[in-house]
Amino acid sequence: MRTPSPLALALAVLVALLAVPVAKGAAAGDKGPAFAAGEVLIKLKPGKDTELTRILNELGAKVLGKIARLDVSRLKLPRGEKVERIVERLKKLPQVAYAEPNYLLRITGPSDDARWSEQWDMRRMGADQGWAVERGSSGVVIAIVDTGVDLDHPDLKPKLVAGHDFVDNDDAPDDVGGHGTHCAGIAAAATGNGVGVAGVCPGCAIMPIRVMDGSGTGAVSAIADGVVWAADHGARVISLSLGGPYTSYAEEEAINYAWSKGAVVVAAAGNDNMQSPFYPAWFERCIAVGASDENDARADFSDYGPWVDVAAPGTAILSTVPGGGYEYKQGTSMAAPHVAGLAGLVLSRLGASGTNVEVRRIIEESCDPVGDWVARGRVNVVKALALAGGPRPAKGGADDPKVGGGAGGGGQGGVSKVVGLSPNGFAVNQGFTVAAPKNSLVQSDDGRLELSSAATGYDRVLDFQVSSRLAAQGKVESVEVVLEASLQGATEITASFYNFTTNGWDWIGRVPLGATESTVSFKRGNAAPYVSQNGDLRVKLRALSTWWKTITVGADMVRFNVQVSVPETKPAQDKPLGDKAKDAWKKLWGK
Repeated sequence: MRTPSPLALALAVLVALLAVPVAKGAAAGDKGPAFAAGEVLIKLKPGKDTELTRILNELGAKVLGKIARLDVSRLKLPRGEKVERIVERLKKLPQVAYAEPNYLLRITGPSDDARWSEQWDMRRMGADQGWAVERGSSGVVIAIVDTGVDLDHPDLKPKLVAGHDFVDNDDAPDDVGGHGTHCAGIAAAATGNGVGVAGVCPGCAIMPIRVMDGSGTGAVSAIADGVVWAADHGARVISLSLGGPYTSYAEEEAINYAWSKGAVVVAAAGNDNMQSPFYPAWFERCIAVGASDENDARADFSDYGPWVDVAAPGTAILSTVPGGGYEYKQGTSMAAPHVAGLAGLVLSRLGASGTNVEVRRIIEESCDPVGDWVARGRVNVVKALALAGGPRPAKGGADDPKVGGGAGGGGQGGVSKVVGLSPNGFAVNQGFTVAAPKNSLVQSDDGRLELSSAATGYDRVLDFQVSSRLAAQGKVESVEVVLEASLQGATEITASFYNFTTNGWDWIGRVPLGATESTVSFKRGNAAPYVSQNGDLRVKLRALSTWWKTITVGADMVRFNVQVSVPETKPAQDKPLGDKAKDAWKKLWGK
């Protein structure tokens, strides 16, 4: 997971459109408790399953349920027992992998279709132009893990596949709060049927998963169950418009499981107007989605920062509501299903061979820049489908930089060149160096810089920096860091560039990396802040694993590629002859 904040940090958790303060426990005057009363989630280490009975007997607890795929048990404590005290006691047992309260999360909200003219969001993303290339496949299922979905709504009913209700534990996940129905319509409402609204992926199917009650509150145990169930039943995209300030191992395990099954997981970044962690969006396997407005500015409620991967429309969004109606809502809850729908379109375009890694890369690399409050920018349907293999439309459409606000080039009268730089500095922030042959990072050879992770309890972290210096003068257009390495104990590596304007690290992205040595790269345009006045550049590379797995990296080569625009130098030209000179020339030569 991304580096979490302390558990006791007082953050806001959102219900519908309003920020609701939530503190630990159920103190008088609170809008709601931070966790389910008397409930604990526990996972034992491999081979220690038989110890659960003994633990139950010692606590006087009973098992309420189990997330079987994750081997996580949901316990009910005896009346009067303090959840926090029992959790701390369980954490100290050597046979326990983790124990945590059963945290409560909350929703983060507040064509020829009859109301298409009111859907500014679809046009801003270029969805209508994108449909000329791809409208989605019914074989691509988008799971809406939320308050349920109106099973009889005319814009949704033809799109539904079997789902489940993890609140009432039945197979009728009908909406009890309206939030899930609204999200489902944004992602994949029927289009071209002459009624209502259009969804981003009109050809995709919808899987309704109910994990929240009518107030928009749901326990981590139900949410984890819903994510796992969706992945096991064929969901290629999972949309999570919910969250809270508490990190949960069970929730992250469920998301990692869905990712391992090939699902793209999209999560709302939260409506706190803060940079602080919001879960599950903060987790590495989630595409964290912030909310933008009609002018591509950050919605004033949206969370922000380098951990927010992409933005999508999230203000005044018209979509479906229970009872066959349509209403406007706003929030990062509304932004997330826009991205889920786009993931459905991209998967449909890629076909059966498309992977979640590829889909995520395409979505993030095809964004229009909208400011430094979000890592990648606002999603663009046309550009994403072009990267997925669709044709690029004529200029003036959604992929025209003049329309969408794309990054500019070197400018008129300039020559753009790429300068390759070798490292001139190296440091380990977390972890230690096993072997460091001289100049091991300078070129691709047999000399590998070998690093190992540091232990931080449940997690293992490897975090190191590489620096270089640019001598060339000119406008810096882009910075790319190329890494040739192998990775064991983790599955992906992340990169951050040092921002010399803000004096902080900007998270750039993540890429998969395996035990076999391969080459990966990280690139960012509009890169002037990443080069100091003296030409310094720094990149921070980081890998994280859970379950006490030691991480090892064999780094063979690191290279910085900096694209610089320099003024074009034109050769001297003879000045044109004046009238007097022309007359003298004619007299001399008779011409």
